[in-house]
Amino acid sequence: MPSYRDFHRSSIEDRENFWAGQAKLIHWHKQFDRVLDYSRPPFARWFVGGQTNLCHNAVDRHLAGRGNQTALVWISTEVDEEKSFTYKELFAEVNRMGKAVLYKSLVDEALKLAKHPPAKVLLFDRGLDPSLSFVKGRDVDWKALQKDVSGKSVACAWLESNEPSYILYTSGTTGHPKGVQRDVGGYAVALAASMQHIFCGNPGETMFTTSDIGWVVGHSYIIYAPLIAGMTTIMYEGVPLRPDAGIWWKICTATTCGCCTRAPGKRSATAKRAW
Repeated sequence: MPSYRDFHRSSIEDRENFWAGQAKLIHWHKQFDRVLDYSRPPFARWFVGGQTNLCHNAVDRHLAGRGNQTALVWISTEVDEEKSFTYKELFAEVNRMGKAVLYKSLVDEALKLAKHPPAKVLLFDRGLDPSLSFVKGRDVDWKALQKDVSGKSVACAWLESNEPSYILYTSGTTGHPKGVQRDVGGYAVALAASMQHIFCGNPGETMFTTSDIGWVVGHSYIIYAPLIAGMTTIMYEGVPLRPDAGIWWKICTATTCGCCTRAPGKRSATAKRAW
């Protein structure tokens, strides 16, 4: 094994060979033709011509070897519920396209202002908002739709490495939130490499990331990165002080969590209460 210094030096001095090696950490449906296209700096295109899929790397490819391993544990101190999903169960849920959409009134207002609003909006009604209303012809009830698609399987779409995976906006602390677009292949390789070399996470272990799911750290290290690494991930819904400031540590103990990372803002919140 090379030393950390040699490993770091190779990432700088032999960048393309270094990342070609890291690309072996994920599954490629079609091997890439070129590691890096930097012909239009500062814009980079990684693993050009390669085809892969984030969902396949995070869920599908683990079914054969660890299908019965717990993939995701949802813990909520907001509604006092907890639920676990194995990789097989998570695969079934993904195929049913379940996704919770909060702040319905804000969604309605945003779609009124949007230049290109979606034709359909999929809603998961948790029963927390008695005033929740559905727009006829546009809004679809996830629970009702779930019955119609139960047991069905949807094949992954193989995307060229530089196709977009998602767009998330910055927090807006500068007054002008900016939309940041992630690609597919480069993003997946970066997450897989970070789990192995930075977080030292191994398949079968448990990771607890306390960041906000709506920010890129939450997207990356609550969902994609630990699942790509074949780990169990903890998804916590609630503030870090309910029912008390020890809730995170209780979760770590109960789940035998071997890897935990926190957002600076939430660290400040717990530190303030502690003092």
